[in-house]
Amino acid sequence: RLGILVMQEFWMSGDNNGRWAGSYDWPNDHDSYLAQAQDMVKMIRRHPSLMFYCAGNELWPSDKSPPRRIQYGLSQIIHDFDEDR
Repeated sequence: RLGILVMQEFWMSGDNNGRWAGSYDWPNDHDSYLAQAQDMVKMIRRHPSLMFYCAGNELWPSDKSPPRRIQYGLSQIIHDFDEDR
């Protein structure tokens, strides 16, 4: 009745960006990561509480993390499967 809006994360955080012994290249398998992200978008895109997707708000520097292929892939997935959000 009161409603709630949620931000959906794409399970990336500061520990994968080289600052805490992680790697800027993470995840190791970009194809698998993007396939799982696509499945998640398709699964929740119609949920009435979904406000927006977040692709690593803790990642820095933005020119290295997430990797360009992941950054482009996530943008393309959202455009292709939930372009109205």
